[in-house]
Amino acid sequence: MRAQKVLEADLLRQLQAGELIASGFRWPVAPNSGREDVAADLWELLQLRIPTNEVVGNGLRMGQVRIRRAGQPDQVNSAGPEPDLPTPAGKKRPGPHTLMPVIEQELRARAQRSELKNSLSDECRALENWARSKYPEHKRPPKAKSIMNALRQIYAETKPTLDTRV
Repeated sequence: MRAQKVLEADLLRQLQAGELIASGFRWPVAPNSGREDVAADLWELLQLRIPTNEVVGNGLRMGQVRIRRAGQPDQVNSAGPEPDLPTPAGKKRPGPHTLMPVIEQELRARAQRSELKNSLSDECRALENWARSKYPEHKRPPKAKSIMNALRQIYAETKPTLDTRV
């Protein structure tokens, strides 16, 4: 336990000194979210939570944190493979990343474009098809019913009301 504390303190010192750079996805994730670097001078206000792979403090929350040496390019922003899908930090879940955060982003983007289907079930089937076509390599894309259970409230909040009563 003491060795872990010493390593964490040294990691934080290197982040504050700018020798290492941490990057992550700012929460809540938005349709245009990308990986962002954490400025070295912010580390005195932030806390690195290694077990949940997140950075928190002063109203900021970032997940899927990666740390690299200063001067090395961020592999995500260079012309390399597509970045990891963001997943909610704190969720103890072995196995593949969930597509639900990017499906939620797509739902919100469709709402902004006024492209939501008339019913939740129709929208969830469309989102299931969208996820399968956008991420064909994903091993277990969620089914429409799972999407419905996870995003029911967001659909209700983003769906424009059709009530014309005055």
